Amino acid sequence: MQTLTIRHAMKLFFKTLIVTFLFSSFGIRCSAQKQLISENLGCGFSFSPELNNLIIKDKASYQSVQSEFGFSVGAEMNFTLKEKFVFRIGFGCGLKQFTYVNDNVVLNNYYNPELGFINPTVTMSYDIALNEVHVPLLVHYRLFKSFFVGGGVEFIKPFYSPSYYTISGNPDVAFKRTYMSVELSKNVVISASLGYRMKLAESYHLLIEPTFRIYTKGYGFGTDELGANGNNFYSVGLKTTFWIGGK
Repeated sequence: MQTLTIRHAMKLFFKTLIVTFLFSSFGIRCSAQKQLISENLGCGFSFSPELNNLIIKDKASYQSVQSEFGFSVGAEMNFTLKEKFVFRIGFGCGLKQFTYVNDNVVLNNYYNPELGFINPTVTMSYDIALNEVHVPLLVHYRLFKSFFVGGGVEFIKPFYSPSYYTISGNPDVAFKRTYMSVELSKNVVISASLGYRMKLAESYHLLIEPTFRIYTKGYGFGTDELGANGNNFYSVGLKTTFWIGGK
C-alpha cells in the first residue's frame, strides 16, 4: 500500500484511540462509584492486530490473494449473567486491506503506438484498503477457570477506501497504477473467538482472544470476473481487551 494509505490508517487509529479512551474513562468514573453501577456491568477498550485475506469461490489457477495486515480498535460495555454468560456491545473502527491478483485479464482494443490496436493479456493487481466503523454484538461463555468461548455478529459500514489497481506483466502494455473506487456497502460479520481472561486487580481484567471474522457479503472489483457473490473477506486477529468492572 502507498504511504497515503498508511498515513490515513495511523490518523484513523489515533482518532479512534482518543474516542475509545474518552468512552473508557467514563466507565472508569462510573465503576469508581459503586452505587451507580452494578457489579455485573463493566466496560473496556480493545485493540486487535489482524491478518486480512479473501476467500474466492471456484478459484482459478490465475487468481490469487496476498494477505495484508490491518487492525481494529474500539470500546465496549459488558454485562455478566449468572456468572457464565457475558454479553458485549461496543463501537469501533479499523483498517482492512488485501491484494487480489488476476494474471489472465484481456484488454480489448488496447492501443499500442507500435502495434496498433491489440488484445493483450495482462496482470491486474487490486490493492484494496477499507476504513470502516463496526458495532459488535457479542456473547461469550465461560468454560473452565478463566477460559471462554465467544461469538456473535458485527454490523459494518466502510466509510473510506484508498484503493488502487495496477496493470503489468506484458511488455506491449504500459505499466499503469490508478485509483479505483470500491462500493462502500453495509455488511454483516460473523465472529468467533476462544480466549483467556486474566485478573489484574479487583474489578480489572485483561482478555486475550484469538478471533476469526468472516464477512457475509463480498466485494466487486470493477470489470474483473470476480464479482461480489464470488468472494468473502475474512480476518484472523489477536484481540486484547482491558476491562473495568463486571464479574
